[in-house]
Amino acid sequence: RSAIRDGVGIYEVASNSFSTVSIKDQIQHDAKFFGAAVYDGVVVFAPERADYVGVWDVSLSNFSMIDISTQVIGKDKFRGATEWEGKVIMAPRQSGCVGVFNVYTRTFLTIDVAPQLEIFDKIGHFSGAAALDGRIYLAPDLSSSFGILDMRVGALSDAEVYKGEKWGDEP
Repeated sequence: RSAIRDGVGIYEVASNSFSTVSIKDQIQHDAKFFGAAVYDGVVVFAPERADYVGVWDVSLSNFSMIDISTQVIGKDKFRGATEWEGKVIMAPRQSGCVGVFNVYTRTFLTIDVAPQLEIFDKIGHFSGAAALDGRIYLAPDLSSSFGILDMRVGALSDAEVYKGEKWGDEP
């Protein structure tokens, strides 16, 4: 069990085989990452409780980490990621920001969406992301709503937030 929890899983389609590469010497705690996206042979892992973005370079078979501890604090930071124009966009779970990792420069920045998230439930904002036509669609986790982040303007506007029934509520 620990080999899977403390490793990068690799599924080889051609040979129908699965293997892991240990990362336990680099990072040691549970719930490290939640979600990943790939661009140009680089797999980027969205940090959940880790203070690092995980980066797996497929061609080099190398795992590295980018420290984000001064930019995003707390646990359950992000859940889910998608690629958009060479950047990996991370959906905020309990953070008040969207994470943006530039695959080319290996840099991380955030887009503050805390004011717009006030209409959402206080915990578990989103758990998943998908990109289409310059917009990032954020799937609800414990929230009763989903959001759309327009990457062309870098903001989650009130007009692009959709509020609906709470999951499980009777109509």
